Amino acid sequence: MYKIKKEDVKMEIEEARKKAEYCLSCKTKPCKNGCPLSNDITEFIKCIKQEEYKKAYETLLDTTVLQSVCGRICPHSKQCQGSCVRGIKGEHVSIGELEAFIRRHGNKEKLGNTKIRRR
Repeated sequence: MYKIKKEDVKMEIEEARKKAEYCLSCKTKPCKNGCPLSNDITEFIKCIKQEEYKKAYETLLDTTVLQSVCGRICPHSKQCQGSCVRGIKGEHVSIGELEAFIRRHGNKEKLGNTKIRRR
């Protein structure tokens, strides 16, 4: 079985924070409008920026129990990432990769995903 090294986890966290910092946190949230589940993408990315990974995980639970699906097979480039303002003149925010990062973190921390939380 493959063991996760502390150096790998640290590198993954640093990479995720760098990708999260690229987000402009638009007030109109075009990425959320592009998501069929209406995931609060700017909010969970803000949580990554602030190193509040559990809160980011819980933010995604507000709308879905399928973070692993959203992070892996969702067609981000046609939905949330396709609506990202950053993509107009350059690269869009790597929303799918950030969702996958939060899912991995949630699995590692055994946060579970038994039900959709509603506010």
